[in-house]
Amino acid sequence: MKIEQLDNYEAMSRRGAEILFNEISNNPYANICLATGESPRRMYELLVEMIHVNQLDVSHLTFTKLDEWCGLNAKDDSTCEWFIRHYVLEPLNIKEEQLISFNNEAADTECEAKRIHDLIDMHPIDCCILGLGKNGHLGLNEPADELIPDAHVIQLDELSKHHGMLKGKKVEQGITLGLSELLNAKKILMLISGSGKAEILQRLMSKKVSTALPASFLWLHNDVACLINKEMK
Repeated sequence: MKIEQLDNYEAMSRRGAEILFNEISNNPYANICLATGESPRRMYELLVEMIHVNQLDVSHLTFTKLDEWCGLNAKDDSTCEWFIRHYVLEPLNIKEEQLISFNNEAADTECEAKRIHDLIDMHPIDCCILGLGKNGHLGLNEPADELIPDAHVIQLDELSKHHGMLKGKKVEQGITLGLSELLNAKKILMLISGSGKAEILQRLMSKKVSTALPASFLWLHNDVACLINKEMK
């Protein structure tokens, strides 16, 4: 894991946008896995600006949604679907066929997870954007005695049930890519920012790999760029 500490959220976001822009420039057919939330939000805004200024062709890219809250309407602004459409897909005029996305309203969420796993098998991830959860989760792979390797439905940890994106909405389950799909990505870009993460970051930096801290599995990957906002508390 290559760690860079940036002075503030804006600097971290700009550095992340530069890395992601270079990945897309070097591979116009890349599959980019998108995390959601405040940590990557500004990075996506800056990336969109860079793509427009440089007139970069993104018509051959594929975008994959990392995870989703189960049971919310897809147009709800608490969903990961709304987030990636608002900050990435719509500003870049991305077509529907360029998106691999969990349907958070699917009647059979287990079948939906299997569908996404099969699609990732056919279109492996080239660059995966991740954030660090306050409980150490990766996507919605929650701390547990055992972790499921492939895309799956998960009972949310109590901390995740109160995630800022949910804005107080009651959600019990999520659907997420599994660690095998994340660790098979050619490159991982990890953004660490936000309040309440200092303790979990300290645990991550111990380099001890444990299912109790899913993010620790990133130490097993050979190409992780980890950007840390030094103003994080």
